Formats: sequence, structure tokens, C-alpha cells
Amino acid sequence: EVQRTQRTPVVEASIPPEAQRSPVPSRPSAQQRALTPPSTRREMIDRFELGDFTGALSLAETLLEIDRTDSEARRIAETSRTRLRAIYVGRLGALDQVPVMMIPHAELRWLALDHRAGFVLSLVDGTSSIEEIIDVSTMPQLEVLRTLYNLLSQNVISLRRPRY
Repeated sequence: EVQRTQRTPVVEASIPPEAQRSPVPSRPSAQQRALTPPSTRREMIDRFELGDFTGALSLAETLLEIDRTDSEARRIAETSRTRLRAIYVGRLGALDQVPVMMIPHAELRWLALDHRAGFVLSLVDGTSSIEEIIDVSTMPQLEVLRTLYNLLSQNVISLRRPRY
């Protein structure tokens, strides 16, 4: 007999209480069950229920690649994106803030940046707001927010209030 251990939710404190409620996932159709490994679906649901929205989103996207009509994976993906957006906006603050470079351009090559972070960083001009950077990047909003948060955490950029 396998004994399950109690897991502690990983829900972020910056998520508004109304966004923390988990919709009860519906049961997958017979076709969906046949197309996806049960362990992947179970792990997606477990991660979602524990507040691991990044992991749940990744697994939901994997399931949606197999079956675009998977309503359960679509719902978890959409809810996870909404919650992750709330987390990153909560950490960054107002989207009208302006990211400013904190290190000289000559030192950028010493940073371990992937191509997406390099691209987002190329849009940081000291005058464009977070919102404007999201608009011109053509990248998914969540990816830009995550990248800006990571750059802020590494002290590559800082944020300042806009000048009106």
C-alpha cells in the first residue's frame, strides 16, 4: 500500500484571493485519455492544484499539442497564464513604469542571457514603458513579463516611474 505524503501548496502570496480558487477540472473524454499518458494529465492537475502554475502550464501546453480540443488542458493553461500574469505584474508593479539599463552595454556580453532575454533587453531604451515593450516585442505577454522580472531580479534593469 502506497502512502501519499501531504503536499504544501506553492500558491504565491501576490495572487489576488479570487485568482487563487482552482476550478474543478472535468474528466477527460475517452479519446483524450487514449491520446495522453495518464501520468502527464495527473501531474498537470496536481501542479495546478498546488499552485505551480508554470509547471501546470507547461504540461497543459504539451497536452494541447497532442489534442487541441482538450478542454481540461485549455482551461488549466488559460487559468495558469492569468495567474502567472498576476504574479509578474504584482512583482513588477504598474505596467507604465519604464525599465532602465543598470549595467553598461559593454558588460552585457558577460551575462548569461538567452536570445529572448537579449531581444527584450534590446527594447529597453529608458523611455519605453513595460506596456510599450510588450506591444512592440511581438512575444507573448507572459514571456515578456517573466523576462523583465528576471532582468530586474538580476539587477540588469531597474524600473522608474514615467515622466509626464
